[in-house]
Amino acid sequence: MKLITSSAPSGWRNSLPKKPRIWSAAVLATLTILAFFGLAPLVKSLLTKSLSATLHRDVSIQKVRINPFILSVTITGFPIKDRETSESFVSLSEIFLNLESSSALGRSLFLKEARLSDASIRIVRDQDYSYNFSDLLAMDPSKESSPAGPPLFSLNSIQIANGSVDFRIS
Repeated sequence: MKLITSSAPSGWRNSLPKKPRIWSAAVLATLTILAFFGLAPLVKSLLTKSLSATLHRDVSIQKVRINPFILSVTITGFPIKDRETSESFVSLSEIFLNLESSSALGRSLFLKEARLSDASIRIVRDQDYSYNFSDLLAMDPSKESSPAGPPLFSLNSIQIANGSVDFRIS
């Protein structure tokens, strides 16, 4: 009985499966390092700029941490200043968001958990019976709703630790 062998050298056949594994591991390691260290400053910058422009208030973020393995985002030091004074309108010492893995598949946001630590909000009623957040409630007629409809959203667990509301009448 004759043994049939491949015409390729034995060294070539043994090294073929190793190359894709090495490349896959290198790509995974690079993406992980970028997600842990490179994505956080980008998200911090984009969030600060877009929230400041949208809310017409000073918004700052002290630190953003992203864990791509468990799909979580932690934001520390998140004050939103009042529009007309330098006092804080909303202040949070930490926001923790844990996403469902199905959120990455479509136009939906499914949160397993949202935790807010040391949350405080300062509400001021002026003499004309308007509030310091009344401008946020006004609808902008120039912005039309998208024809596709709003994205899906689900929040399964929210925790607020050490929350406070300060209501003032001026």
